[in-house]
Amino acid sequence: MNTSTSNDQYFLEYGLERDPFPKDVIDKNIFLTPEINRRLKQAKQHIKSSDKLLLISSAPGSGKSLLAQKLIILKEQEWRVSLTNAHPDSEPESIAHSIIQQLMPDRKENSSQSISMLHKFLEQSYQESLVPVIVIDDAHKLSFSTLQFILQLADLRYNDAFFRFIIFANESINETIAKPGLNELAEGTIEFLSMPCFSRSQVQAYIKYRFSFCGENAELPFTEDQIDEIHKISGGLPRGINIVARQLMLEGLKKEVPVKRFGAINVVLILILLALVGYQYNENINLTDANTSLEAEITNGSMSMEESDKKLVENGSIQPTDDQSSGDYVYSSNIDDAISLKLSDVLTTE
Repeated sequence: MNTSTSNDQYFLEYGLERDPFPKDVIDKNIFLTPEINRRLKQAKQHIKSSDKLLLISSAPGSGKSLLAQKLIILKEQEWRVSLTNAHPDSEPESIAHSIIQQLMPDRKENSSQSISMLHKFLEQSYQESLVPVIVIDDAHKLSFSTLQFILQLADLRYNDAFFRFIIFANESINETIAKPGLNELAEGTIEFLSMPCFSRSQVQAYIKYRFSFCGENAELPFTEDQIDEIHKISGGLPRGINIVARQLMLEGLKKEVPVKRFGAINVVLILILLALVGYQYNENINLTDANTSLEAEITNGSMSMEESDKKLVENGSIQPTDDQSSGDYVYSSNIDDAISLKLSDVLTTE
């Protein structure tokens, strides 16, 4: 099996129609365990009833981005929502510009006016009874100053109107928030929520969930011990589960493919060998009988050595050397050559 098949179409060897663990693909499917579903409900309730910023943090690869997208999908009618993916070079102006473009798509403002436009939108939200929801993903990538701006914006009020911030980040953001200059702003402003990892049974259920999209007759190729291994190595994080499960499937192919591919060849070779050995055995019996008869004739003086050599050439016991004029002969066994030829023929055709 070539490298392309191993890396890109390995799943076809398992009878699957799709790759259950695609690489470098943004996954749109979120597996809602009871714990994750509870976090989703808590986030929605927070938007309705709390005036604090909600920070949802976890280890990398837990599915925070999927949860953020799911929250947007489940938005309510009066919500006005923006979703911004943070970057290390995100500045207050660029963050404000991204937010206002989504909250006010009909307005074409440059980034320098975005912060003032946020103030105007908050006033509009009060007048029209709107709920502005600002979701920021990968917030751990934001600089110290940009995080300060976010916390200040979360404190902004126009009468009883304010921005509902839901921030998703890796656990490393907690160290940044604890630093002087942010700690004071965060106190009384942030509520914390963590994303849970999958249990062992949830890992198995998650894998089954992914295989359910890959064909009607898709079956898990993992043993119970391998499920244990996937859970242990991945730590119950979806991204880690995908990586480990994919690798185990690839390793399984390396063990299974030679058997599938060369099993029939082995049977053919065995039959060839048995046939050749049987043939050679019969030939040797015939040659032995013929040679015994020749030796008897030579011993009795009824046949000369020269005549006997010619007779041996005729029955195939000896072959002439390249120098036909020398009259010298060498004994040769053809069975090894025949087997080598058959092996090369079979392997070449494969």
